[in-house]
Amino acid sequence: MYLRISADKKNDELGVRRQEKELRVLADRLGWDVIPGVAGIYSDDDRSAYNGKRRERFEDLLADIRLGVVDGVLCWHSDRLYRRPRDLDRLIDVLNLHDTQVQTAKSGIVDLSNATGRAVAKTIAVWSEHESALKAERLVSKLAELRQAGKANGGTRSYGFQQVTVEGRKTWVHAPAEAAVLADAAQRIVRGEKLGTIVRDFNDRGVATVTGVEWTPSSLKFMLTRPRIVGLVGSGRHGLSQVISDETGEPVVAEWPAILDMDTWHAVRAILLDTDRRMNTGSVHTRLLPGFLFCATCGTAMVGRPARLARVAASGKRESARPAKYGCRDRKCRGKANTTEIETEKLVTSLVAVWLAEQEFPDQAPAADDPIGADITAFEAQAAHYRELMVTRQMAEEDALPAINLVRAKIQALKAKQAQTAKRRTRPLPSAEQWLALDSLTERRAVLSDVIARIDVKPGPWGDAYNPDRIHITFRDDNAS
Repeated sequence: MYLRISADKKNDELGVRRQEKELRVLADRLGWDVIPGVAGIYSDDDRSAYNGKRRERFEDLLADIRLGVVDGVLCWHSDRLYRRPRDLDRLIDVLNLHDTQVQTAKSGIVDLSNATGRAVAKTIAVWSEHESALKAERLVSKLAELRQAGKANGGTRSYGFQQVTVEGRKTWVHAPAEAAVLADAAQRIVRGEKLGTIVRDFNDRGVATVTGVEWTPSSLKFMLTRPRIVGLVGSGRHGLSQVISDETGEPVVAEWPAILDMDTWHAVRAILLDTDRRMNTGSVHTRLLPGFLFCATCGTAMVGRPARLARVAASGKRESARPAKYGCRDRKCRGKANTTEIETEKLVTSLVAVWLAEQEFPDQAPAADDPIGADITAFEAQAAHYRELMVTRQMAEEDALPAINLVRAKIQALKAKQAQTAKRRTRPLPSAEQWLALDSLTERRAVLSDVIARIDVKPGPWGDAYNPDRIHITFRDDNAS
């Protein structure tokens, strides 16, 4: 017996059990003996026969037919067994090896032993595939319609939201505890914490996802960067690519409330979607400067090397003590491009304090000269122009909306860049005194990420463990120290 149902959201197998019950009645009527136990049941529960994904038990059935283990197949309907001509062709090849029969409970015998029977079966398969394709097209159209109306499109409930009934009408509201988790995660990202650190904290405290599994950096990043979290509707894969527009070109406002404000969301996206960002890994740093130090000779990132006590090696050679260092990975530079950890970190800390003391940002306001803001204004005017052309019928809607969406995507990208280059509005830089008083390594590294572009260490003579003249800091405003 081959059993299959395309969707089993509750995972209770009720659909395939109903098929099995009817097929056992059919087997008794035909006088067929079903192989006892589970050996005679090939069940692909919650598995489509149209989308091309591998059906494990269908493959097992084909293999057993080829070996002659079974000489008859029962299924509820022929479309449970195949919905694509290519699967039917494979079935025909193995059935004809041993003259294996196929009987169904709803569509009668599937006779593949002659040309007419095969032609009929292939015709049914073509129309079954056509029906599945139409359903897929209708589903895509329906989902696009729901997105355009700002409505949820079904599926698994999104973390942070829940559906309630108010005066007989279903509506989406915050799931308070979950919304607080996302808001907390966003603030911690803005303060400089890494995704991996936040995820470990959530999992240690037993904060689970909607499906009950543990958080991962990618799943948390997805939740924090999608438009849904600010009450907007997104298009593209998982609604992550861009905010869609309505018929007037304005962003589609969703039926669910926002969890984050727009400024915080843009700041979070600027941090998490920054391809050059060094702070978004899950590794736990025990030193201040990994990821910031580079060898000036070969450009390789420098790594920390632990301290070593004086000792006698296994070879009998006496090895002297050495302090903890940062060194180049390249063996050609290793002996020259190195610097002691303690002295280098003290030097960087003091130079950053001097740089912070020289800055003028009493209210953390962005500079008056804002070229990115000017570009945003220009693109917003362009979007408004397209909307006006569409409203006045000077431009067809099918031409105007894609153009408006493209412009809005550019605006969204510019706003993310604006938030990245003006983080002082959402993550204020500390004063020199506050910087020197910071104890948290994560917060100190976050400040360095905002302040320093890179630190180059020039090579020195052998044995030159530390020399401040070999250390060159490039700050984010391109002023060197």
